[in-house]
Amino acid sequence: MHSIPFHHRSAFLAALVLAFGPGFFAAYDAISAPIFAAGLLVGWAMPLVIAFLIFRTHRYLAAWGWILTVLVFSYLVVANVLQSHKSTASLDFLFAPVWNTFIVGPLGAGIGLLLARLRRKSQRAETDH
Repeated sequence: MHSIPFHHRSAFLAALVLAFGPGFFAAYDAISAPIFAAGLLVGWAMPLVIAFLIFRTHRYLAAWGWILTVLVFSYLVVANVLQSHKSTASLDFLFAPVWNTFIVGPLGAGIGLLLARLRRKSQRAETDH
């Protein structure tokens, strides 16, 4: 088992905190219903917990792929809700955690795993020469 440097762990934790920002925004938007707002926070936390668990299994590029795609998508959702004039735009806050958990995050993790595989192949090719 190898140890990951502290600055890599702290950078990943900082990305987790940044990725949770839209969840707080969504919960604040629903603050008039505290139980619902708490449920939104839990929903927005699920993909981040999964990214943390992937990171803990030493699949670092998969975890980074997951968290970065979730981070970008989450902020795009907030930007969409803020600029939209439709009354149903806030529903994006309800469905974004589901999309992040089942579509966006796994897609990012898959890209991260592909990059890890390509990196291993190139490292092997360098040692063979």
